[in-house]
Amino acid sequence: MAQRSVFTQTTQPKEDHTTTRYRWMNRFFTNDVSPDNYPIIKLQRRAIWIGLALILQAANEIPHDRYLPYLNPFGSLIPFALIAGSFIAMAMAFRPTSLKQQTLRGHPRRWQRIMLIMMLFVTIIGCIYFIYCIILGFLPPEFSNDGTSLDTNAAILLLQGRNPYTDSNMLDVARHFSIQPNWTTPLQKGQFANRVEYPSMVDLQRVLNTDLKKGTAPEFESKVSYPALSFLTLVPFAYFNDMNVVPFYLLSYLLLIYIAWKVVRPEMRIWALLFGMANVSMWSSTAGANLDIFYTLLIVLVWLLRDKRWSSALFLG
Repeated sequence: MAQRSVFTQTTQPKEDHTTTRYRWMNRFFTNDVSPDNYPIIKLQRRAIWIGLALILQAANEIPHDRYLPYLNPFGSLIPFALIAGSFIAMAMAFRPTSLKQQTLRGHPRRWQRIMLIMMLFVTIIGCIYFIYCIILGFLPPEFSNDGTSLDTNAAILLLQGRNPYTDSNMLDVARHFSIQPNWTTPLQKGQFANRVEYPSMVDLQRVLNTDLKKGTAPEFESKVSYPALSFLTLVPFAYFNDMNVVPFYLLSYLLLIYIAWKVVRPEMRIWALLFGMANVSMWSSTAGANLDIFYTLLIVLVWLLRDKRWSSALFLG
């Protein structure tokens, strides 16, 4: 009995130390493992898998040209493996789990704690992107994708009384916004006809310079992006002659995070904020003024208002 008492006294501080070390995780993982709380436990386990998917997608955001040349011909398998792994993780998130499995397994498990810590590190990158987006709002605009530049040009054409769908021209965009050749979408037309491989930076620059002299650019996409009339959101920027649209897309993404925080269960709100900050892919698109951010916001609103047909149809465009 004395030996058992000594053993209990010597092991108890270690258990208390372990509990104290992971106490902050109680904000993410519930301590209530009663049957009535199984829905929350299930959501938190799904959240870990979604977090793993975000971690893999964040790794895919590393510029490929920094390592692909050294790993040829197998370098292209790395982005494929990362994206495939993220899809598998999302599939695991929605895989049904029996109550027996939930009871036998501890909550949270060690690998789940590790995933949470890794997500917090990825959140630091998201915070850096957030600050970067704010800084970009005060700098001269850079249109790193032709979707945004074409939509901004469409807003300018509309204010000039012209038809954005017939008068849109990539050459006008190149002259007004000083875009780089790799910020365009090449087509298999003109000088790129019957070409299988993607044009290099040198080829894009050469063809663009030739098109600027000729006055026509069949090799580059010039049509306004979808959904219909989406460029109307950029008309205020064109009216005030402020072409920096990054604040608009930053606001769109912050609104997405707020909507997620608002609609989820109170126990999962901290996860919604964590996902919003750790989604490096979305932050990268926001910094690049990517139209997908605004489209995603519209699709989310359409889904949330699916029972209100007119409101849902309005956001659907």
